[in-house]
Amino acid sequence: MNKKKIVLLSSLFLISLSLTSCFKGVTSQTNENITYCDIDFATQYLSYVPNSGNPNILVIPVEFSDRNSFSSTGLNNLEIAFNGESRLNNKTSYWESVKSFYSTSSYGKLNLNFTVCDAFTPSISSYQFLALENNSSSGAISILNEFYDKGTIDGEKINYQDFDSDKDGFIDGVWIIYKTENYNEVYQNQHFWAYTSWIINEPNVDKPVFNTFANCSSLFLNEGKNSNGVDSHTLIHETGHMLGLDDYYTYDNDIYSSSGGLMMMDLNIGDHDAFSKYALGWIEPNVITRKGTYTLKPFESSGEALLIPSDSYYNNAFGEYLIIEYYTPTLLNELDSRVTYDYEKLYDESGVLIYHIDARLIDVDIINNVMGTGRFDFIDLNDYSFKASTSDNFVEVGSSNTDSYSNTDFNLISLIPKNNRLLKRYRYSDNNSLFLEGDSFNMNTYSKFFNLGRFNDYSMMNYNIEIEELNEESVTIRIS
Repeated sequence: MNKKKIVLLSSLFLISLSLTSCFKGVTSQTNENITYCDIDFATQYLSYVPNSGNPNILVIPVEFSDRNSFSSTGLNNLEIAFNGESRLNNKTSYWESVKSFYSTSSYGKLNLNFTVCDAFTPSISSYQFLALENNSSSGAISILNEFYDKGTIDGEKINYQDFDSDKDGFIDGVWIIYKTENYNEVYQNQHFWAYTSWIINEPNVDKPVFNTFANCSSLFLNEGKNSNGVDSHTLIHETGHMLGLDDYYTYDNDIYSSSGGLMMMDLNIGDHDAFSKYALGWIEPNVITRKGTYTLKPFESSGEALLIPSDSYYNNAFGEYLIIEYYTPTLLNELDSRVTYDYEKLYDESGVLIYHIDARLIDVDIINNVMGTGRFDFIDLNDYSFKASTSDNFVEVGSSNTDSYSNTDFNLISLIPKNNRLLKRYRYSDNNSLFLEGDSFNMNTYSKFFNLGRFNDYSMMNYNIEIEELNEESVTIRIS
């Protein structure tokens, strides 16, 4: 769960921002290939975990004085869940730690380094923590504020400069794992639930401060219907939020599930999708500007994708377009295509996935710091310079897969299923959503998934897409 979205068109509260000057500088006006991390200083949240390189993230085991403590095995399981290699050190049949997942998913571009701190006992009890969380979601922040001066690693005080790899004055990221053992308390009452959020602090390069953090109960390390050991699904999903990614499921009681569910930022399964990897700077899709025949290798191993732009495409992920990938049930998709996690299995056949993306950025102005009293404009990234956010002006992606959180009438990411059926809530995509050899797509045939048969910006897509040949090594796609 991602507690990051603040919506212009609702009455939700606005987090006050203290930063008023730009500390990362203004990006180039070309804005080509920008990522979530490149523009974080212009958003409400100020800092994401660096999307590439070698970020250093703290993991804090929290033991409440009125609860049980971590055993040595429990602490070792944290090390395995975050840093484990080779099928989690043979601890379980589940395939990846957070570190190994992101190394593979990013094609080696992101190497997350997790340091498990000494177990920390806060001055507040678990019940005081829950009261703070229920009142203002401030229990985790209270613990982080106390930990900052008291926390240790191997008995030594922490040098927080070691955990600011991009030197922006913010600690790259921090995870809190609460030692809790009551299943009903966590899964029925959603106490110690998994979510990601941000602390609004003034950056300090000399003494970096907390900003992005995720937290959850230790019970989440034992998830999965077939899990008999350490499981990292939830940790991987929440770390995606720390990098800047949104939830692709809906928080509303909608009947429409636009993403289809079968992806890491929806049902916590499989690899990241092509849009997410593009927005994080891990892939460079082939932008289609003319008719022709194109070949894609399996996406999870190659990072190859095709992109068909609208008029609102700016040579980066933050525009509107179709993105096409060749899915195979291999690598990071393998286990979840064979074994049911908590909801559905991944596709267990190979095929082409087509997504409609509307990740256009908006420039938001708030009146008198009151949400619901403001305006926004879509940003033309061909001529725009990012500036540091303030309490009454910031940048964000305009669309969300949760209607009540969206500043537009559109979804952020929508799967276009081959069977041309709208995906109802709790009816997820399946193998029938995959385009196979001989299948074709155009906006007229699939008009129900578009704005009167056009992109959301009203521009046309006049191509016909046909799957000519599909085998284990590649798929051949003809665009005419």
